[in-house]
Amino acid sequence: PGTFSEAAYLDIAMSYVPVLRRDRSDSVQRGYDDTLAVLDEIVARAAPTPVAIAVLPTELQVNPQLRASALSQLQLREQDLDLDAPARATRAHLEARGVAVIDLLPALAAAERDGNTYAPRDSHWNERGNEVAAEVLAESLEATVRRIAETKPARTRVDAQRNGMH
Repeated sequence: PGTFSEAAYLDIAMSYVPVLRRDRSDSVQRGYDDTLAVLDEIVARAAPTPVAIAVLPTELQVNPQLRASALSQLQLREQDLDLDAPARATRAHLEARGVAVIDLLPALAAAERDGNTYAPRDSHWNERGNEVAAEVLAESLEATVRRIAETKPARTRVDAQRNGMH
């Protein structure tokens, strides 16, 4: 049945369009800047513990049918949007600071071609979407942990093994 009515969910989806527009407004840019500042604070507070940030797409980014409906209502075209803008901005900002960024958009968009990854008229993943996200996160975090372990001084790894923490 869906959490929201079709009209209500389309309104929710359309509310994300300004964040994805190629011609971003000043207020949306401030939102990007504020979000990146919050992420910087998270990274700073976690230091020296390494941090990985996952960028979660909206269904509007993943579901072409929903996107077409929203764009039609707003009299916009697909070319007016940059679906990767949030992840690209996050990646550029955080990777320059040595923070791992995990972008779930490519995997969820690919999986969406074979069936829904979001619950009907709901902004949350369904079981399939959760499985896709879990696989990407597990693979990415495993690779990130290995990179971190490889950059640690050998003495630290030896001490951890001695203390049974390997």
